[in-house]
Amino acid sequence: MEVRILGTVGNASAFDKALVRRLLASAPVTLSHGQAFTGRPDTIVHADARHVLKLHPADQEPAARERLRCERRLGVHHPRKTWFLVEEAGEPCWQGNITPRLMPLHQQADPDRLAPLLEAALCMTLEVLAQHGLQLDFAPSNFATDDQDRLYYLDDDLYPEDEELLSLSSALGNLLRQRALKPSGFRTLGRCLSRFGTRQDGPASDILQLRFRGLFLPREDQQAARSALLEGLSDGPGTEHERPEERKKPSSAPAALTGAAPKRLLISDIHANLPALEAILDACDRIRPDEVLVMGDIVGYGPHPAECVALLAEHDWRILRGNHDHATAHGLPEIGFSGLARWVIEWTRAELCQASLDWLAALPSRIVEDEWLAVHGAPMDRSDFNAYVYHLTYGDNLDWMQRHGQRLCFHGHTHVPSVHLRHHGNDYALGGEALSLPATGHALICPGSVGQNRSGGPLAWYALLQGNALEFTALEYDWKRTCRDMKRLGFPDALIQRIQKGN
Repeated sequence: MEVRILGTVGNASAFDKALVRRLLASAPVTLSHGQAFTGRPDTIVHADARHVLKLHPADQEPAARERLRCERRLGVHHPRKTWFLVEEAGEPCWQGNITPRLMPLHQQADPDRLAPLLEAALCMTLEVLAQHGLQLDFAPSNFATDDQDRLYYLDDDLYPEDEELLSLSSALGNLLRQRALKPSGFRTLGRCLSRFGTRQDGPASDILQLRFRGLFLPREDQQAARSALLEGLSDGPGTEHERPEERKKPSSAPAALTGAAPKRLLISDIHANLPALEAILDACDRIRPDEVLVMGDIVGYGPHPAECVALLAEHDWRILRGNHDHATAHGLPEIGFSGLARWVIEWTRAELCQASLDWLAALPSRIVEDEWLAVHGAPMDRSDFNAYVYHLTYGDNLDWMQRHGQRLCFHGHTHVPSVHLRHHGNDYALGGEALSLPATGHALICPGSVGQNRSGGPLAWYALLQGNALEFTALEYDWKRTCRDMKRLGFPDALIQRIQKGN
C-alpha cells in the first residue's frame, strides 16, 4: 500500500504519510446520526484524539485533485486539510483526507453558545452560494470549530445551486423542530437570510418565508421559534422603507393549511405488530386525518397478523397489498424471501382464517390519482411490491414519474423514512425530515415502518402530508410486549432482536 500526498487546502504544512498510515491501521469509527461522526455509508472514518481521516472510493467523482482545487478556491475548510491517494500496484484504490479534530456544532449543547456559531455557518453558506454558485450542506454536523473558535466546513461534498433554496429551508426547518436555539437566535438567523435575499436582488426572502410558514410544527415552542425566524426575515435590511403597519405579520400557518387542504396520514409495513399499530391509531385520534394511506405489508415478521388484519378491516382507510401480504394470501413464500421471512409467512398462513387471507388477496397493489400514486415497492416495478427505492434506484424511479406525469409517489418496503426529490433538474436524497414540498417537480415519499423500523430503535413511524407540508414522526410503543409474544410463540431470536435494535 502506497500513500501519495496531494496537498493542503491552505498555506499550511501537510500531514505526513506516517500519520496517514498509522490512522489507516486503526479500527474505523462508527458513523451514527447525532454522534461525533456522521456521514454517508460509503465513507470510512478513522480518528484519534487529535486527527480525523476520511476515506472515499477512488472511483468516486469528483476526484481528489478536483476536490482539492475547489476547496482551495472556496477557503471554508481547515487550512491543514490534506488530501491523499492510497494506491495498490500503482493504481488508486482510495482517496481521502486528514484534518485536525474539531468540535462539530451539533455537539454544542448550550443554545447561547450555539447561536453565534450557527449564524456564522449560515453566513458562510450564503457567501459561498452568492460568490461561487455552490451550496454547502447547512447542517450543524457539517460545521465545526477549533480551540480558538474559528469555524470551518467539514463536509467533502459540494452541491449545485438550488434556486428554490429547498435544502437550506429544509435544514432550517430541522433546527426549528429541534428547538436548537432560543427565539432570539432564530431571529438573528432570519436577519442573516434577509440580508442574503436583498443582496441577491431576488425573491429569496419571499421563497423562504413561504417555506417556513408551510412547515408542520405542532408544538407551541416550535411555532414560537418559527415566528422569531419570520420576524427576523421581515425586519432585515430592505424593509426599512415600509411603514411598520405595512409590514407583513408572520403567521403561524399558511392559508392553505387552515383552509381546505386535507390531512393525509401515510403509514407502511405494519408487519403484524399490534402494539405499534395501536400507537398509530392513538395518533390518528389526536390528528384526525382526512385520509389514511397504508402502503402494504400488514403481515409478515410479527406475531399479531389476525389482530392487525381485523383492526384495519374496521377502518375506512385506503390499503395496499405488500409483498408479504401477497405471499401469505397466495401461499408463495419461496419467491424472493429470506429463510426467516419464509418461516413467518408459513406460520402466518396457518394463523389466519380464510376470510382474512381473502381480504389480503383482494387488496389493490397500486392506487393512482391525478397528482399522486401509491405502491408498496417502487413505481416503475410492474409487480408494484418487489422492487426497492434506494440510492441506486431512486433516479430511475424519478425518471419514470417524470415520463408519466406523476408528481408524488407514496411507497413503503424499505422500512426507512425518506424523501427522494427532483426539482429543477436536481435530485435530492433526504431522510425523515419535515419540509415544504415544491409545487413542481417529483418526489418519492416513504413514511418508514410502523412495525419493524430499520432506522434505529423500536419506533413506529408515520408521515403527515397537508398541502405541501410534510412531517415525519416516530412514536414509542410497547415493543417489549411484541417481543414477549414472539418469544412465547417460538419466533426465531434474530427477528426478536431486529425489533429491539431497529435494524
